[in-house]
Amino acid sequence: MTMQIEAYLEEWSLLPGEIVRMAVSTEHPTVRVRLERVTRGPRDRNTVANHSFGTVVEGVDVTVAGRRQSTAMGSFAELPLRPGAAGRGYSAHLWFLSSVPDWDVNQTILAFATERDSRRIAVGVCGSKLYVSLDSTVEKLNLSIDAHVWYSLVINVEEIATKTRVTVDVSQADTLPSRALRNVEAADFDAAYRPAALLTLAAMACDDIGSAIDGFNGKIDSPRYFSRPLATPEREMIHRAGDAAPKADLAWVIGEHFSSQDIREEAGRVPPGRIINGAERGVTGRNWTGESDSFHEVPEQYSAIYFHSDEMVDANWDYNLEFKLPEDSVSGVYNVVLSAGGFEDRYPLFVRGKPEAKADVLFLIPTNTYLAYGNDHFAGADLTSVLGHDMLVSEDERYLNQHPEFGLSCYDVHADGSPVRYSSRRRPLVNVRPHYPNFLTGTFRHLAVDLFFVEWLERTGHSYHVATDEDLHLSGSELLSKYKVVITGSHPEYWTSQALSTLDAYLREGGRMMYLGGNGFYWVTTHDPARPWIIEVRRDNAGLRAWNAPPGERTHAHTGEPGGLWRYRGRGPNKICGVAFAMEGWSKAQGYKRTSESYGAKAGYFFKGIGEDLIGNFGYILGGAAGDECDRFDLSLGSPPQTIILASATGFGVEYQIVNEDMLIPMPHQDGTTRPDRVRSDMVFVPIHGGGGVFSASSIAFVGAIAWNEFENNIAKLVNNVLDAFISRDSLLD
Repeated sequence: MTMQIEAYLEEWSLLPGEIVRMAVSTEHPTVRVRLERVTRGPRDRNTVANHSFGTVVEGVDVTVAGRRQSTAMGSFAELPLRPGAAGRGYSAHLWFLSSVPDWDVNQTILAFATERDSRRIAVGVCGSKLYVSLDSTVEKLNLSIDAHVWYSLVINVEEIATKTRVTVDVSQADTLPSRALRNVEAADFDAAYRPAALLTLAAMACDDIGSAIDGFNGKIDSPRYFSRPLATPEREMIHRAGDAAPKADLAWVIGEHFSSQDIREEAGRVPPGRIINGAERGVTGRNWTGESDSFHEVPEQYSAIYFHSDEMVDANWDYNLEFKLPEDSVSGVYNVVLSAGGFEDRYPLFVRGKPEAKADVLFLIPTNTYLAYGNDHFAGADLTSVLGHDMLVSEDERYLNQHPEFGLSCYDVHADGSPVRYSSRRRPLVNVRPHYPNFLTGTFRHLAVDLFFVEWLERTGHSYHVATDEDLHLSGSELLSKYKVVITGSHPEYWTSQALSTLDAYLREGGRMMYLGGNGFYWVTTHDPARPWIIEVRRDNAGLRAWNAPPGERTHAHTGEPGGLWRYRGRGPNKICGVAFAMEGWSKAQGYKRTSESYGAKAGYFFKGIGEDLIGNFGYILGGAAGDECDRFDLSLGSPPQTIILASATGFGVEYQIVNEDMLIPMPHQDGTTRPDRVRSDMVFVPIHGGGGVFSASSIAFVGAIAWNEFENNIAKLVNNVLDAFISRDSLLD
């Protein structure tokens, strides 16, 4: 049964006693709302939404009216003008680059809203030709536009008798020209002239819910406004960017404050303009020379904004559900359970421990990973060559593909082919629900897998709290210092600089970590300082990735730091957990063969009560403890020399391939059958001077093995031994 109730939380990490606010959309007239504390994980991919994941919390049982909510999509910007400043005409100038001018839809480059009657005068591109319009009247121009080429554009609006004349003067600004560099055309409209009050970039206007109308796809650079029509020689000087070019009455500065959604007018003559629905800053402009790829060094070469008609960083729904978390709520993972018309769905909520509450363990929920993959569209790609099972696409995944308004993941590209560099939790995240199946593994991935470990914690009775990646980023050492042991989820791939520094300091000061996943600590990630529900990922051009960074655009707009792999920032995962991403594939997972060190005095206590030499040759994820994405020990990449390899998994199939960054030249036979020396998973222990230590499982599939046979197995026993030692031992090398 496909989704019938769509929802998202304003904040998905809260303290006991705080207010839960949720935006809910449904065709059902009413929705029943309950709260469930998760004590159980899923079991097989046929687990349905109404499978119970735990115990219902007393005191939370409310009903809300159902209604359908619409999503705001398409990025644009609004720049206020000075009312009454223009006499009988005005002009604007900007540079633009259209990524898909051949689309047969109107894409507005800029639009004026007139005073009093708010009529819209616009210039845009459709079918590779420019057009001008006044409200619904559109005049096609014989001015051709090529994709990914910069143009200088001047638009004059002036009164001609009882009509309004719009003159478009466009000049190609870069590349070897394919036609005449400059062209001019005009169109007359049967409408009285009105001065302009507002300049909109990348949209004709917005509708009632905030979506862009006739949204533009491409870049816009350095908009300027003139309170009079510009003469032909003046327009020519503007195209040339000559010193004699006329001075603008208003000019907006884009090459600064790259994390901001405001656009400052250079002299403060009008209030700042505003970016709406998330457009990208920190992108190369029309004058980028390639001599630097950092906007810190040449901010004037980054004076552009990239707009997308399918951008969405906040669904902008009304929060029509509120309830208070009970004051005595125990820290853990909860589900908000929504029921209507016989249908039931669940959305995760993470409840932190109160500041005064005590626990030995912090389970760090990898929410940055959930966001990076949030609403990914992998199911549309042919990945059968790396699968060892039939590719089964769930109904929910098909539903996601039918609803582009839910937005994209950092593994997708926009409709114009450019990379998606932002992901938001303020939208329905179809694949961040406890029962969501994953076609790569044939069972589960991410949140659903992490709930296996929540169940293990509940069964073993260890005292624990939960927190999210975002919590760690915002709270730092104040969060980690309360706990003896920090345990990661199955795929902690996306880390901010602040979180990495906090974790490093925690371990150096005697803290202990159990890294129970694979491909961790991999991509540089940042949070928007003003909107922390948004993450940014700029992948650069190394590592296993879904897209390449455009030239000159690896620097994060949020923080101004270089993007890409932490490995190439000198802070690779080897240095923090002893291993790093080595290979991926989705055929049969393997068990680990113990090393002699696992029987020795330094680490033998981890294996107390485990007599088997081969462990973890079972599991809910691909049938073994080592699979999906796995890590390898490597001294040359920064693994600490005192690292003890406890066990290794080899014997993987051809579907498992070595990661790109470990190959200088593409070569055949770089798979699990031919390169077991590199396509392997190493389980390690890193003792740290001062009492700290790290246990690394090095596989995404590992947690799925913990749950096997109702948690009665050698992997579950190993994890329990390690955790007991990390909690109770003063020294980890006795």
